[in-house]
Amino acid sequence: MTTPWAVPPDLWAGETVAILAPKMTQAVADSVRQYRRIVVTDAYLFAPDADMLFAHDLSWWQREVRDFAGLKVSGQQGDIDALYLRMPDEIITLAPSHILQVRNSGLMSIRIAAMAGASKILLCGFQPELEPEKYPGLVKGLADLIAELRGVDVERINAVEVKSFKRWDFPVFHEH
Repeated sequence: MTTPWAVPPDLWAGETVAILAPKMTQAVADSVRQYRRIVVTDAYLFAPDADMLFAHDLSWWQREVRDFAGLKVSGQQGDIDALYLRMPDEIITLAPSHILQVRNSGLMSIRIAAMAGASKILLCGFQPELEPEKYPGLVKGLADLIAELRGVDVERINAVEVKSFKRWDFPVFHEH
């Protein structure tokens, strides 16, 4: 059964936290081993020794997650061996009359790192620009969330590019 949990605000105070999304390479995962790490859903396969595994959907947790010793955190309550963290949906405004309500484990993991006091967040494998039809609104949602983070540097690390962002930049992915 899930156990209610709140992110301690000093959990990773002043530290760099890498968030590993499933669209990742082992080389990128290995390059951030020295930092605190949150793995999002299947990305735990790249870093089974990460500090935290986050998956919002209860259905994802129906699989057996072996050999993961870090914190297991779910965004939904249920009959699983994980902590429960209530997280708000992301509200993404694409146009004045086009508003999306999104539940995305990657965006929620960014919020968790910020809530834990991270001073820098490395987004590894976050590439919603590659499949905008699969993730409607996620490109803008990611940009909005980065802009919302005050005092936190955010850097995206992908398999083919590293790009740093300040809160006023809009993330753009360029393939090489």
